[in-house]
Amino acid sequence: MVVKILIMGDSWAADWSSKHSEYPGWVNILASSHDVTNIAQAGVSQYSICKQMYDIHVTDYDKIIISITSPYRVYTPIHPVHHTDQLHGSADLIYTDIEHHSKYEQYNPRLASAKDYFEHHFDITQAEFTHHLYVDWCLNRLDCDNTVVTSNIEHNSEYVGAHTYCDGFGIWNTYPGRINHLSAEGNEVFAGNMQTLLK
Repeated sequence: MVVKILIMGDSWAADWSSKHSEYPGWVNILASSHDVTNIAQAGVSQYSICKQMYDIHVTDYDKIIISITSPYRVYTPIHPVHHTDQLHGSADLIYTDIEHHSKYEQYNPRLASAKDYFEHHFDITQAEFTHHLYVDWCLNRLDCDNTVVTSNIEHNSEYVGAHTYCDGFGIWNTYPGRINHLSAEGNEVFAGNMQTLLK
């Protein structure tokens, strides 16, 4: 039976085929047998995932898949490095990425200011607290009976209460790769897990 599915979230759930097409991601595998609308965006913060819901009527879909992201991503309207990237054009800030690019783009003032913010002002406890609020905001708008929450980030299940959770951390650890952070085999395995929960 073809199911009408809405997918939202971060790179774990995004459609990578715009940039990488060596093999299908788990979302593309689902799309091959279901009617899938995918609005997930690579590299986004949880606030940006909240924004994905603004113009969507979730009741138009049979099933919702939402991936939750790292608590340590900080929203920005324009990323200092990735804003023109085909896949990561909507990305937000995370320190590991900012630190990496700051080694190669020393004359990018927006990148430098982001690095300074993380090094002098970012607070992990506050980030985790607000992340939980954003996750709650999303999940409170999604019916437990037709929603599957997922992530490849360890301990993200702790932010999820009554909704069904499909843990991607173990599969990502076992089958790391380029597309949706998984190898071809890993994408097949995770798609199978998701298919089971969507029935």
